Amino acid sequence: MLRLLDWHCVMKYFAVIVSLLVAGCATGPGPLSALKKKGINFHSRDTSINIAGSEGQKVSVQYTGCGGLYLQKDSSAILLDPFFSNQRVMRIGSSVFGGKSGKRKISSDPKMVEVGMQALSSRVGSLDKIIAILSAHSHYDHLLDVPAVFNKLDKKPVIYLSRSGYNTCQNVIDTSKMQILENYMTTREVNRMPIELQNEDRKIHIYPILSEHNPHFRNIKFFSGTKTQAVPYFTDAYAKTRANDWLEGNVFSFLIDYLDQTGKIEFRIFIQSSSCNPPAGIPAPKLLEGRPVDVAFLGVVSYHFSPGYPCEVVKALNPREIVWIHWEDFFRKYTKEPKTARGTDIPKFFDMPCIDSYKSRILLPWPGVTYEFR
Repeated sequence: MLRLLDWHCVMKYFAVIVSLLVAGCATGPGPLSALKKKGINFHSRDTSINIAGSEGQKVSVQYTGCGGLYLQKDSSAILLDPFFSNQRVMRIGSSVFGGKSGKRKISSDPKMVEVGMQALSSRVGSLDKIIAILSAHSHYDHLLDVPAVFNKLDKKPVIYLSRSGYNTCQNVIDTSKMQILENYMTTREVNRMPIELQNEDRKIHIYPILSEHNPHFRNIKFFSGTKTQAVPYFTDAYAKTRANDWLEGNVFSFLIDYLDQTGKIEFRIFIQSSSCNPPAGIPAPKLLEGRPVDVAFLGVVSYHFSPGYPCEVVKALNPREIVWIHWEDFFRKYTKEPKTARGTDIPKFFDMPCIDSYKSRILLPWPGVTYEFR
């Protein structure tokens, strides 16, 4: 009995320590002025960027924040990890450590989802252009708002998500509109046929590449594992859930190819929103043969836990342009001016030699900013 009580005390102390770390008492969110002092280009307005070798092409990409992206070419669009309901630190902590399996404390914020969707539609026009929603993994900051966003769309796209995410959401989203990414998963050893999207203009090929997710703090990674059953009380997009309901599942990066009428790649995008140990998440060399990546979107948070990140990714892709995403504090309210993520020295990230050749055009977007690549 004494041993059980001692273990209970240890877990309580552990919970307090982790909560303090998460709250950023040691390393809090940083001001944007720290980026400006280092001469890092921080884009707070819509920007047009010319890419060599892509004449005649036009791809519009809006950063929705926290790793989320809206990609549009011609009349079709893809939405990746839309998330606007930034949660308070203490709410996450009380959800995680509130009893055996946690308390139902977190939910999509209808006001913030509305703000995010209105901001998106004001720049891109009709959201009926969205033909697919991608989820890179199933943590709450990537998947929580997907059911609410899906419900707001008049024209329902297909949602591609991990098996874990499917199980979490199967009582709140029409399962006929969900596809499991593991069925298309490409690894370094195994190449599968891509997801193929088709509209009146073109075909789009999407390769979901098995990746990983770095720890959040030192050797601590929250919400690991795979959800194996449906969440019975998650039947409404705004229902309260437990933080532990949003288990990571498999993590994916994406190689997205826009094809012309002959099947030739017109524009190539790579997205890896979570830092990790290379070669995880990097496309197999065969996929990259003969066609460079035009734009790579790479996550920054927790980069310091992987010595090879992002340099090995940059070397493998040799992209014409890089946009650095998932850099801001996602515990801060979405409508407030962003700050850099707590627990990660974002300015120091840009001291790495492999980024030197991109120094003149470092792109770090403010949430809501649209890049137009030509």
